[in-house]
Amino acid sequence: MTDQFIDRRNEEFAAYLQCDALLVEEVYTTSAIAVIPDPEEAQETRQTLETYKVAIKHFERFEAALEQLPDVERGVFKIQKDHWSETILDLKKGLLSSFMVSQKRKERAAGQGRTNHQANAIAEFVAQVFEKLNKPITFGISGHGEGPNTDFGKAVKKCLGIYDVRAAPIKTMHYSTSRTKPAASFELVEDGKLADWRRPAEAAFSRRKTHNPNWS
Repeated sequence: MTDQFIDRRNEEFAAYLQCDALLVEEVYTTSAIAVIPDPEEAQETRQTLETYKVAIKHFERFEAALEQLPDVERGVFKIQKDHWSETILDLKKGLLSSFMVSQKRKERAAGQGRTNHQANAIAEFVAQVFEKLNKPITFGISGHGEGPNTDFGKAVKKCLGIYDVRAAPIKTMHYSTSRTKPAASFELVEDGKLADWRRPAEAAFSRRKTHNPNWS
């Protein structure tokens, strides 16, 4: 027995592969999955950035307004101990720092849409687990449909389901009508479809084939 925490999803994936859950957990902790925002988080990050931009503009107006104070009053700022104005610089630094952190999150999610970076990270994670297990990383599509016909492709598809990796949520506007109340609009948010396995699996397979031309 071990006291080490293992993500439930990693345990489920290890059970599917019939391998040690600790091995899957170790690969997971060094993979990009945990730092890649999912599509919904990517949308929230864009909204966060816009909010910070507005706040920064208001803060700049606030600073500009204070600059209009008479010289004597602005001098008071500098000589009074523990004056509230001493917090202005720290507040601005904190606001800009939060903005930069959100900007980096957005960069990690760049290209969300047709390219699902979280799905790509999952496929790369699966490939790394396969390498640890000395399993072949191959790619193929079933002739009876669009499903995978190799163990690697099947594992990527399974892992996407385990981690519930989806396309961006679908948002639609609806309008309610009533004889006694004016029409009101409301937004309905539905989960996006599960991410498709094909592009991410093929990309992970191709990266290894490109780096190792003699590898098959």
